[in-house]
Amino acid sequence: STNCNLGVIKFEFDFEGPKALFSLAPPSGCSPLDVNFVNNSSDAVNYYWDFGNGATSEEETPSVTYEAPGTYTITLVVEDP
Repeated sequence: STNCNLGVIKFEFDFEGPKALFSLAPPSGCSPLDVNFVNNSSDAVNYYWDFGNGATSEEETPSVTYEAPGTYTITLVVEDP
């Protein structure tokens, strides 16, 4: 016997803070392709972009050129103060 109470433990998480949202223009095209990112995040002050091509940025609304054809995964992480 371990004298352990076999009760239920429940965790609830309420994440307050910024929401990372963005759009881009144009969404596709021929390379080299200049893409402008529009930051639609709410309540954020710091921005960390990874464009999936080795380029990164901490600008709020960056632009990047994709030199090679392909499919790229873009990541935006936002932080509040």
